[in-house]
Amino acid sequence: MGQSICISYSAPPSSALRCRTRLAFRAPRLTIVGRDLIDSMTVDISGLSDEALDLGSLVEVIGPHQTLVMLAADAGTISCELLTGLGHRFRRDYR
Repeated sequence: MGQSICISYSAPPSSALRCRTRLAFRAPRLTIVGRDLIDSMTVDISGLSDEALDLGSLVEVIGPHQTLVMLAADAGTISCELLTGLGHRFRRDYR
């Protein structure tokens, strides 16, 4: 692997998010290559240009460019497992 970034988060995502799960960042989708600690993961960025990322760039886990169903399929699980693993620290918007 050529390049990677470390992503930190305040609430750990589901343990179902393992290597080979992809995250959305413009295009192409980025692949998780490691879970480093309880609060971070490593993502392969070798497919991006040097100018694509800046300090503080956001990577989408679930959102308009990556649905919950897409994330669950990459993780080899179902969307319900990911949703129940979110905990209470996230804002819910029921529409």
